[in-house]
Amino acid sequence: MQHLDAFLRYLAHERRYSAHTLCAYERDLLDFEAFTEKVYELRPLSCTAHLQQLRHSVLRHYVGSLSHGRATILRKLSAVRSFLRYQQKIGVLTTNPAGRMALPKKHRRLPEFVRAEDLARLLDEPLSPTEDPVQKFRAARDQCILEMLYGCGLRRAELVQLRWQQVDTYTRTLSVLGKGNKKRIVPIGRSLLAALTEYLHCCHQLKLDYFTRFFLTERGKPVYDKLVYRVVRARLQHVPTEGKHPHLLRHSFATHLVDGGAELNAVKELLGHSSLRATEVYVHTSIGKLKELHKKAHPKA
Repeated sequence: MQHLDAFLRYLAHERRYSAHTLCAYERDLLDFEAFTEKVYELRPLSCTAHLQQLRHSVLRHYVGSLSHGRATILRKLSAVRSFLRYQQKIGVLTTNPAGRMALPKKHRRLPEFVRAEDLARLLDEPLSPTEDPVQKFRAARDQCILEMLYGCGLRRAELVQLRWQQVDTYTRTLSVLGKGNKKRIVPIGRSLLAALTEYLHCCHQLKLDYFTRFFLTERGKPVYDKLVYRVVRARLQHVPTEGKHPHLLRHSFATHLVDGGAELNAVKELLGHSSLRATEVYVHTSIGKLKELHKKAHPKA
């Protein structure tokens, strides 16, 4: 797997891709090699001679063999194209056999979000009174997780990997390390600040060390993806949306900012998007508000 290993090192060290993305690339490329080995007796990830035998027709056959949805096919083909482009870059290939392949257009679904009034009602609910320090800690932590996902628009991975040094309660800012190790600064609002204060107080009561990872279990271990998912799903069970996942709060964060009149470039920076195109999908949520303003302001509306 010499070519695959070199490609993954390139993605990790030069492109600074996340571990999750690297695993996805590796999985998709191994699927591609399994196909070429079975059908054409080629092992392009391991053998330079086999890699140089790849032709455009082989790639077309591979794409035609996929029975997945359009988004999955797009992802798999993108991984193969990136791999072959890298081989051309370092001189293993003189031409990229996937260079002429057009990627299928990906349907851009409008992001689902929670209405502002529903989220306000959910987050403003007082915590259940309890004298048990463990239950009190869990309630404070879960509240803080929701406040941070919605108040700062974090991705789940960004929240799980958060460290104490990134939280500045004095300047009321959060330093976020996003995709590609891209840093951004997000303000901490009053509601989140109150939740942070309560969470840290509960950590002190249980004598938990939050200086390595910020969000912990009651045993002092770092929280993990499934725990965050369960927390969000449990709290959103009565909210009228189809999805009940952490990214729904990030969508809501962006949607409510756009609806509130925030400039799209500012929302882009707060979300950590590398392209404005990724942020533009949230503009649709303001159409209803624009119609209302148009009706009130335009003489012929």
